[in-house]
Amino acid sequence: MRVSAAMSGKKKLSLIILGISFVVLVFAPSAYLQGIFNNFTEVLAAYTAEHPVSGPAVFIGLAAASVLLGPFSSIPLVPAAVALWDIVPTFIYLMTGWLLGNSGASR
Repeated sequence: MRVSAAMSGKKKLSLIILGISFVVLVFAPSAYLQGIFNNFTEVLAAYTAEHPVSGPAVFIGLAAASVLLGPFSSIPLVPAAVALWDIVPTFIYLMTGWLLGNSGASR
């Protein structure tokens, strides 16, 4: 009777350690990548502050290129663009780029 209770306690401890390890392995890289994302958006914010017209123009151009070039995608830039310009302007820039790219692809 005591042996099975001891095994049950060891099993619970193992599951607790495994669960804590999983949480640490998931959230530690997430915090690191969040720092990289914040640095990237700061660089983009500085660029668009200095170049208020060419910043969105580059984003629109990349969105158009994502339509024309199959393997290329501008989707990884969208979270940074939303953080930089907010949702509605980013949507307008993406739609503009996609329409321009689609116009170029149809010719």
